[in-house]
Amino acid sequence: MKKKLYKSMTIILLISVIMFIVFELVSDFFCYDRYGDDIKDVLIIRLVFSFIALALSIGISLYFSKKLAENIMISFRNLAKQIENFNGSENEILKIQTEYDEFKSITETISGLTRKVDKYKGRWRNESEKIALIFENMSEGMVILDENGYIININKSAVNMFTDNGYISGMTHISSLTDCKELIEFLSDNDKSRTIQDINLENGKKLYAYANRVEISSNDCIIIIFTDVSQKFDAENLRREFSANVSHELKTPLTTIRGFGELFGSGMITDIEDIKKYGSRIQQESQRLLFLINDIIRLSELDENNEVITSKINLMNIAEEVAELLADKARSAEVSIIFEGDEGICCMCNESYIRELFTNLIDNAIKYNKKGGYVKVGISSVENQTVISIRDNGIGIPESDTERIFERFYRVDKSHSRQTGGTGLGLSIVKHIVAYHKGTVNLKSELGKGTEITIFLP
Repeated sequence: MKKKLYKSMTIILLISVIMFIVFELVSDFFCYDRYGDDIKDVLIIRLVFSFIALALSIGISLYFSKKLAENIMISFRNLAKQIENFNGSENEILKIQTEYDEFKSITETISGLTRKVDKYKGRWRNESEKIALIFENMSEGMVILDENGYIININKSAVNMFTDNGYISGMTHISSLTDCKELIEFLSDNDKSRTIQDINLENGKKLYAYANRVEISSNDCIIIIFTDVSQKFDAENLRREFSANVSHELKTPLTTIRGFGELFGSGMITDIEDIKKYGSRIQQESQRLLFLINDIIRLSELDENNEVITSKINLMNIAEEVAELLADKARSAEVSIIFEGDEGICCMCNESYIRELFTNLIDNAIKYNKKGGYVKVGISSVENQTVISIRDNGIGIPESDTERIFERFYRVDKSHSRQTGGTGLGLSIVKHIVAYHKGTVNLKSELGKGTEITIFLP
């Protein structure tokens, strides 16, 4: 712009000088041509021509100056519009630099600041995306409330904790999700933070809550972190129940052994037949105690061992070997064992655990059968899954007990289990072995008609 101004002013000046010189030359020619040596007349005429030349020069200068001023004003208006619409882009900066050299240093500074702003915007965007990802994918539930207790924001985990349909409408009050008095009271208290350890939901979940008052964009808000501790409490209850059951199951045979031992020690049992009778009872209780301890150890191994150690095994061969070991027991119970399915099916499994799985299932099918009954062992393959089926026509399981049959120490008929030497851990071990191999187990049973347990292994 400065160059344009200098150029225009120089042109105006040259035009003015040229006009003045032209008029002076004309005045000289006119005066000397007409008046000759009359100096007085010549001076008067030259003076007149000089004034006319000066006036014309000034007029022309004013005209071109006005045009120049108008062009300058137009340029400034355009500059003002560009500055008003300036967005910091490289094209805008280049355009201003091209038209107005005077603003080069300013536009370069603006360009540098724009690049820094874009850089910080990128960082801010990345951090915002990280926070959003963490917020949505954290396992804990997070709820942000306004000062009145209405939900401003809630993450997916919190929604899943409180509802089964995966949806909570906007501006819902926290009291509609939980009626925990301590949490509701915190909304009206002035406490900065509070830990609430007893939140029971209608869907059976148990939660811990950590509430904090914070300020977000000059607004008072409450951030609550919810932790689902249902599994922890279930595990704790299971541990207590397991400890109580183990104590009870160990106490019974030990009490029997101790009682008969005292009788032998005191010399009260002297008859040969009584010695055989009570000695056999001590042996039975000791064997039952040993089975119980072995089952508890096996369950502990399955609970602690997360690494699946497998090899390629033929399932039908394993089943037949187990059936051969239980053949005497089957004959005594007058139960026949029948094999069905493909003998060539192999599976990547832990051989020791699969052997124990067949042992527990076939042994249960024999024990809880009736005379003349059968146990059918089936091996097949369906949609890339190996299917193991153990079916009998024994006493069956009541429908009310089918959901609990895989629990530790759970027995449908406790008197019958004690007579047959059951520990109540067989099916629990089966369930753990199936889970160890990342499979599933299904049970179908009808009281008085028999039971079928189907196992699907990948």
